[in-house]
Amino acid sequence: MKMTSFIFLIVFFNSTSWAQINELEIQREDVRQVLRTRACGVCHIPLGNEKALKIYNLDNANWYMTLSDKQLEQFKWRILVKGDEIKEMHGNPKKHQFTEFEIQAVTKYVDTEIKSRDPIKNFLHLIR
Repeated sequence: MKMTSFIFLIVFFNSTSWAQINELEIQREDVRQVLRTRACGVCHIPLGNEKALKIYNLDNANWYMTLSDKQLEQFKWRILVKGDEIKEMHGNPKKHQFTEFEIQAVTKYVDTEIKSRDPIKNFLHLIR
């Protein structure tokens, strides 16, 4: 019984390779730097908006850990917002303009982050 559990744990924890973990860490840091340079970097820093800091703090290396999957998904929408909608979010339209490359990077990161949070699903995908 113990050997079976041990083998399961090895397979389970190897379902995400070290290369994938490293790639996710790189994506997290790249996206954090993009967000710092855009409108997000005004509110989501220690001297920023108190309510925004409760959602995530870009000065924290683990900034993504306070975000739910739903909040991460909202990044995809927020980076595409234009004009008056940005002002409603208390953002600066000029500082909010994400490049196509940044939009792709954030979108890829969000998808990867959400997928990485479900190790059971990843494990089941491996054994099919």
